[in-house]
Formats: sequence, C-alpha cells, structure tokens
Amino acid sequence: MSIPSLRQSFQTMGEQHRALGHFNFSDLVVLKAIADTARQLNVPVVAGVSEGEREFVGVPQAAALVKSYREEFGQPITSTPTTRTLWKSRSLLRARDSIRSSSTYRNYPSRKTPSRPNKPSKP
Repeated sequence: MSIPSLRQSFQTMGEQHRALGHFNFSDLVVLKAIADTARQLNVPVVAGVSEGEREFVGVPQAAALVKSYREEFGQPITSTPTTRTLWKSRSLLRARDSIRSSSTYRNYPSRKTPSRPNKPSKP
C-alpha cells in the first residue's frame, strides 16, 4: 500500500469536500494523539511545530518522529512548517532550516528565475 503524498492528500480531501487537518505538537504525547486519532478516522493529517516548539523539540527530531509514524503504520501523516511559522520566524536561516527538515521539502519546487523585487508599500 502506497502512502499518498501531501499533494495527493489535498486532492483527495478536496474531492470529498473535507479539510486536511494541521496540528502542532510539542512532545511525543501530543503527536501520538494526533497520529492515533487520524488513523482511527482514516484521514491524512499534517503535524507541525511552531518556532518555539522547534527550539524545544528540535527540527530534525520532530521530522523524524512524524516519519516514524508514517513508516511504522503506513499512514498519511506529514510534517511541515506552517506558513505563519515561516513568516513569523526570527530569521531567514531558521525558516530555511525548518523547510529543509520537513518531510515535504522534496515537494517544494525550486525557483529557476530570480524573484521580482517587492514594490514599496504606500504610506
């Protein structure tokens, strides 16, 4: 049985007119509750950590914990930094490290062309 990618999970849930849940965890107890509940309901889920939680849990450790649930139970659980987390990151390097450590990093396309400069905001 193949585990669906995050993109496939979004498509499936969209076709069923259902939301794909994203839950933050700060320890193994919360991650276990997220994974067990998603498995009982037979739904894909995204488990993430905020910036403060990344400092407490550790980015590679959080990604490894989520990956272990995905591989052991064959369930569609994914780790990914939230958009809010990335925008609120205290530094670009922390945001970059969070993305690279997430299990969905390989799904993000890399930019081949330079980005346009931001327009100045109006006062």
